Amino acid sequence: MQCVAIACLTTTGFSCAHATEATSPNASGLNSDFNRDVLPVLKKHCFGCHGQQDPKGGVRLEGLSRDLLNDRKAAEVWHEVLNVVSAGEMPPEDASVMTAAETRKLTQWASSKIQQAIESLQQTDGRVVLRKMNRQEYQNTMTDLLGVDMDYARDLPPDAVSSDGFSNDGQSLRMSAFQLECYLDSARRAMDRVLKAGEAPKVFHHEFAESRNDKWISTAVKSNRLGRQQEFLAKMKEYPDEGEFVVTVKITAELIPEGGLPLLEVSVGYCPDTQILVREFEPVEVSQADEQVFEFRGQLEDFPLPVRGQGKYPGLVVRVRNVYDDGSELPKEQKDEQKKKFYPDEPHLPKLLLQSV
Repeated sequence: MQCVAIACLTTTGFSCAHATEATSPNASGLNSDFNRDVLPVLKKHCFGCHGQQDPKGGVRLEGLSRDLLNDRKAAEVWHEVLNVVSAGEMPPEDASVMTAAETRKLTQWASSKIQQAIESLQQTDGRVVLRKMNRQEYQNTMTDLLGVDMDYARDLPPDAVSSDGFSNDGQSLRMSAFQLECYLDSARRAMDRVLKAGEAPKVFHHEFAESRNDKWISTAVKSNRLGRQQEFLAKMKEYPDEGEFVVTVKITAELIPEGGLPLLEVSVGYCPDTQILVREFEPVEVSQADEQVFEFRGQLEDFPLPVRGQGKYPGLVVRVRNVYDDGSELPKEQKDEQKKKFYPDEPHLPKLLLQSV
């Protein structure tokens, strides 16, 4: 095996060293398999470049520990060897090619050793083991602790899934150094948002009773009466760049007996030259016809924000829609005497009537 592909192993900053073999019921059998089946393959294809003397890329396979349980650096090397051999990246094109049987012997042995180490590490042997929270648990805990609704788990690594398909299985919730750093970074960002020194920030308050009729890039009609082809737009020229915001929506509803309920959707964002960029809150079912008030809270940092002084449509926009749809065919666009676009009413569908935003 030569240096081209396997040299990537050196980027992790480790070197290879000798260590004792793991003492497990299957250790002698695996050693026998190694000496009989794997060692000849390594001697033939690998030790020429990755032997004792001046190994290519600083990766030495000759004499490399086979105790994957106690020698983490050696385990990382064998894992990478398994990857590059399985992918056909090693040996390189200018070296002798492994036969299918040789490849199978090497990859089966490496896979078996890696799996054995994983299973051994999963055994706690009665010891108390620190488990990390999964993403959802961390999100809920931080929200309860700080009282601020934001996406704390956004930059956390994906949760490992157990063999049973669960993300909260204890054996899949071990904490690595990298994961710990990600959790700490998330906590630091949260504390930076919650704890502010200096004077209290300026509070912006805007109220809108009518939808703006700016010609956004949208096929929807701007209106206070929302079916599935209308939307309400509220645009603000003055707004902060960070901090918590609250969108309060006062509405009534036109409900249809034995029909579906209107779905109130609120989103925040802006409109650059060619595309609408918004982030939506989770839609809310409106089950009463009488006037109701709904609040939607968020952190501006988590939503698309316009670049000040740029774009054809400057300003921060709140969009309100009724996203209920029964799947029936949409009526075609029409125009009134003033050439203004509208869509025929759909009396079989529920409507939302916005009083103010």
